[in-house]
Amino acid sequence: MLIDPIFVKQGERPDVADHSLLEWFFWELLWTEGGAAPVISLPDGLEEEEKFGFIVEHATRAGVLPTGSSRTTVRRLFRMFQAHWRAILSYQPGSGDEDLALLRATAELPEILRPMHRAAQSLHEDPTHGWGALTTGHVEVVDVPGDHLVLLEGPHVNVVARRVAEAIERSGK
Repeated sequence: MLIDPIFVKQGERPDVADHSLLEWFFWELLWTEGGAAPVISLPDGLEEEEKFGFIVEHATRAGVLPTGSSRTTVRRLFRMFQAHWRAILSYQPGSGDEDLALLRATAELPEILRPMHRAAQSLHEDPTHGWGALTTGHVEVVDVPGDHLVLLEGPHVNVVARRVAEAIERSGK
């Protein structure tokens, strides 16, 4: 059971500057409010601490972070984002013969997330998000509402849970 993971092409990738990665993190953080928060670029010339302060200020004002959030909190979230980025780029699964059920978000990839997906060479436009090439088994694609970032939030999570249960029932396991 795969819940909207997007595989990436294997091979060399361009280096991504820390500033770009931090900006993508900021944009994804703002998107968690359904894209309602305005997208703001990190100003040039800020030192790292100032960048985290800028993110705290704007994410708090947008209602994404609770009042009183600190740079330390945002730095921890960014470190998780960095680790996730590295894991995505370094993951090299072998192929198999398993049948897969892929729950795929039906909403388009938000425009704001496209630069990072281009840099990672994600296969978000492939109907199976790239997983079809990794198995000789059947890939059942089950569409679920929402986009990749809000899929496990209300009200979408209820549909996701129902589709997971249905897929498990169909598999007989």
